[in-house]
Amino acid sequence: MTESYSSPDVIKKYYISSDGKDGAHLPFNFEMIRKLSNSSDASTVVNMVTEWFKVVPEGKTTNWVVSF
Repeated sequence: MTESYSSPDVIKKYYISSDGKDGAHLPFNFEMIRKLSNSSDASTVVNMVTEWFKVVPEGKTTNWVVSF
């Protein structure tokens, strides 16, 4: 498990290094807790989830840290 308040492009590197070595099995994704608010709508959430799936390597586990 890896915790980092970084952008998805940085977190992607925790899954697999640039030289192809496996890294963390479950890097925490704090994008929702950092960017969503009470005024966020469903389309904002869908966009965040869609963008995260573009970052996570195939076969790796996804997650979202949320708090409301």
